[in-house]
Amino acid sequence: MATAGSIIATALRRLGQIGAGEDPTDDENADCLEALNGLLDSWRNERLMCFAYREETLPLESGTASYSMGSTGDLTTERPVEIRAAYIVDGDQSYPVRLIDEAWYASIPDKTEAGDWPAVLLFRPSVAGGNATIIVHPVPNATRSLRLVTQVALTAFSATTDTVTLPPGWERAMVNNLAIEIAPEYEAQVPLSVAKAAQDSLAGIKRANRYAQPSVVATELGAMFGARATNITQG
Repeated sequence: MATAGSIIATALRRLGQIGAGEDPTDDENADCLEALNGLLDSWRNERLMCFAYREETLPLESGTASYSMGSTGDLTTERPVEIRAAYIVDGDQSYPVRLIDEAWYASIPDKTEAGDWPAVLLFRPSVAGGNATIIVHPVPNATRSLRLVTQVALTAFSATTDTVTLPPGWERAMVNNLAIEIAPEYEAQVPLSVAKAAQDSLAGIKRANRYAQPSVVATELGAMFGARATNITQG
């Protein structure tokens, strides 16, 4: 887990502007935070989305199959780009929930069937109003706690103390590319090692995004719907 401040401090050290164990000044933090947010924004303009992972809890109500997630949703949160994993918590036990696609959901004969807890989950990233939708099956017959590991777009940092959990390679890309971004303000020469690390790390992320394989999440509870692979990559 990184903070905006740790990314900034490392970038400044790579440029030789602060020494080992030293902290940036308040002015340096403010200037570099602005540069870091500008860097993230420019990556989004290049269609290179920044992602972070978050674990959230969605309370399930008895008799309710569909829930919204977003700024005005049943779960008020940042609308996720993708659901990476899901499981039901019952007491001290956890029960995995299989993530399915639209074709699988369409093949379920009785979508109103009730059960002790859901076996499968359909995620629809965006609907009217800007919220995402989650549909579970069977429909829970009692209140349940659904844990979700969500993938969200990495938005601008509001403070250097903001923390973020990043996929592999992202922190290295942010540190070294930020060093290049702020070098002109310090009239600093970017070391060749930093320039290469910035280029290599960003290229690695682009390759991963381009060639990422669909994820498959399995659970014995999903066996009732047949043993078939599940693509949870949306859009």
